[in-house]
Amino acid sequence: MGCLRLWRRWGSGRSGNGSRMARAPELSRLRARGPKSTGRLAVGFHGSSLVRVEARHSIAGVGQTQSGKSAGLEIPNIVEWDGCAVVSSAKDDLLRVTEGCRRRVGEVLIFDPFGLTGRSHTWSPHRGVLELG
Repeated sequence: MGCLRLWRRWGSGRSGNGSRMARAPELSRLRARGPKSTGRLAVGFHGSSLVRVEARHSIAGVGQTQSGKSAGLEIPNIVEWDGCAVVSSAKDDLLRVTEGCRRRVGEVLIFDPFGLTGRSHTWSPHRGVLELG
């Protein structure tokens, strides 16, 4: 909300690179038509309509601590998504909340180099390489 206020205060809604906030007509094609994702990640609401990104697009949540990124953006999408997901977090909160749901979809592999969860799979980019060069 704070970013939106700043955006409105600093001019016409255009950044130096030509990007801008979406207008209502542009959001209409991004409104969800049903309860399931159909390959589109949810990013919030416009009025009472759920808004999803276009199919095959990624999202990144950036914000200050305790601003609702996990609860409002990441967890709902991780739980709802019925395909493979690569999720990265510096804390174990996303894993704690979503692991059970994700296990119903398929195998869950945890790469935890900092030992936050007390368990980790290993991975090496060299595994499977038969020869170098």
